[in-house]
Amino acid sequence: MAKKALIFVTHGSEEMELVIVADILRRAKIEVTLYGVGLEGSDTIECSRGVKIQPDLKEGFEIDWPSFDALIIPGGAKGSEYLSNSSLVKEKIKYFNEHSKLIASVCAGTLALKAAGIKTETTLTSHPSVKDQLSMYNYSEERVVINNNIITRFEQLYYIYLLISAGLLEPALSFR
Repeated sequence: MAKKALIFVTHGSEEMELVIVADILRRAKIEVTLYGVGLEGSDTIECSRGVKIQPDLKEGFEIDWPSFDALIIPGGAKGSEYLSNSSLVKEKIKYFNEHSKLIASVCAGTLALKAAGIKTETTLTSHPSVKDQLSMYNYSEERVVINNNIITRFEQLYYIYLLISAGLLEPALSFR
């Protein structure tokens, strides 16, 4: 059975942090679902730099959450704020964490982990602009931090490393 990943997306999400990950995973034959949160009647999201994206599914649609192997949370200042305030997003982060399923957050997306109540003993990283908001954690300056089932990443250039570390890509595949 193919691995499955879900990427939360909302208005203000960082384009590169969702499109590049989705593209790489789909090329690796991983089933990816872009799940729109807070679209309020719209079928598209407008990302942080104005790119419009139509998610595969949006909030309100029934989905088989246990069937997903990974949950990915992109950054983007406005998008991260919205995802951090979403009760659905917080509930699913808790679910994935309780079931030791992979959770990967990028840049400011790490704030959603805090909002969901991820234990403060967790070591993580983020974009420097939100570092002070994560002072209760074991904050690391490393570009990628792996803490059991949680992977946090500092910037866009480390996607391939993040996906290999997560076991979603084979190292040889990333260079083809």
